[in-house]
Amino acid sequence: MKLAEKGQKMSTEEFDTFRHNQYMRQKRVLIEYMQVKIEQEDWHGVADAAMDIREMEAKYKRGNNV
Repeated sequence: MKLAEKGQKMSTEEFDTFRHNQYMRQKRVLIEYMQVKIEQEDWHGVADAAMDIREMEAKYKRGNNV
């Protein structure tokens, strides 16, 4: 699927795909970060990452941009 060219709007399907991919990529990064914080036994860092993931999931489920 080709993203819209400069100056053109994305179709709903293109936007949904973009949004989903962005959400998944950001979630993977936060999970990796959380794993580092677990290894460091930085429980505040773990909690911060968990809250960020929770907030991101809520926005994604509501249909807001991540």
